[in-house]
Amino acid sequence: MSDTLTAIFRVDRETGNTFAIYPEDPADHQGHCTVFDPYGGGHGAGDYQVCLAQSRPAKPGEYRKLLRDLKRLMPSIRVAKRASRRMHERRRQELQRLLQTDANQQQGKDQ
Repeated sequence: MSDTLTAIFRVDRETGNTFAIYPEDPADHQGHCTVFDPYGGGHGAGDYQVCLAQSRPAKPGEYRKLLRDLKRLMPSIRVAKRASRRMHERRRQELQRLLQTDANQQQGKDQ
């Protein structure tokens, strides 16, 4: 995984809450869902396309506080407007890496 976190900031159309989507971070074992982080704490998982459909792009003033809080945890954040095919591919590659790591750890316990 990269030392830089890619974040896409959005505003939920229904609630008006700002959240960040991390398109390169897998949130399920199929690689379809990605991790998101609503302002105010917590994490969630969601389908990238559904997240986009239910939100609008956040303006810099709307995501400033969330970005500041995230930078305390991960100093190197790249802000993107949308996920590229390469980002989706990185999510699938990261999933494969995590699954392989889990399999190797399980194999070590079985021996």
